[in-house]
Amino acid sequence: MSFSDYSGASVKEVAESGLRTRDEFAAYMIPIIGERRDNLGDDLLSVLCRAEIDGTRMSDEDIKAFCSLLLTAGGETTTAFTAAADHLAFALGRHFCVGALLAETEVKVAVSQLLDAMPDVRLAEDLTPVEQGVFTRGPAELLLRFTPEDPARSEGSAWPSRRSR
Repeated sequence: MSFSDYSGASVKEVAESGLRTRDEFAAYMIPIIGERRDNLGDDLLSVLCRAEIDGTRMSDEDIKAFCSLLLTAGGETTTAFTAAADHLAFALGRHFCVGALLAETEVKVAVSQLLDAMPDVRLAEDLTPVEQGVFTRGPAELLLRFTPEDPARSEGSAWPSRRSR
């Protein structure tokens, strides 16, 4: 069931889909976590397998739950960036977003590509952005001006690099 399918779905259908997804994720992750415990590396799963709190290691179920949270948080954070662009900052401390590093990297790549494609991007004349919002503050709109890229100069590339000019 895709996201767009949920608009007409009953609560029971949505719940069943969620439970099925949970079970499928567990069936996928638990064997990988077990294999990683046997062959530790320098990746996140290995770090979680080695982690201890007061001498107690995380269970496979704990690690699976953490991965589920990380996947969900990263997806939601990235969606917020790409769909709504609500904010361009993450909190630190107690409420640090576990998907922050992934989303930050994705945003850096996307912004770099946009700036490469629009090297003269600038705020529209006589524009004073007005911040809105309580929890995530930012302008409701940000009008920009730029010179459209000459398609002949990009030589078939959707995202010409400054290095190629």
